[in-house]
Amino acid sequence: MLWSADTPSWRCDMNGKGAFVTDGPFLFRRNNTLCCIWSSFSKNEYVEAIAFSDNGSIFGKWIIGEKLLLDSNGGHGMLFDTFDGEQMFICHSPNKTPEERPKLIPAKQLFDKI
Repeated sequence: MLWSADTPSWRCDMNGKGAFVTDGPFLFRRNNTLCCIWSSFSKNEYVEAIAFSDNGSIFGKWIIGEKLLLDSNGGHGMLFDTFDGEQMFICHSPNKTPEERPKLIPAKQLFDKI
């Protein structure tokens, strides 16, 4: 186990049944740090969180970010580079509605807040 979704301060169990979710992980490197974007629940909202390996290895100690990348209505995020070289974050949003669509955010906007 890399980490448990029941440990961050922002956590919320799923449907009040004591179940915590670590979902849709996406591993990447940023500034030589191994990171993982992942989905979970906070205040009954599907959110995007981030965790960091302390030694750059999958086998390191993983530290969960206290600030959420996206604090509501998004899940299963990942990063990609545009043809113009801009890094983008993409996820599905709003969560579990017929209007659910891809949501695109410049990655810089998300990483500047953590």
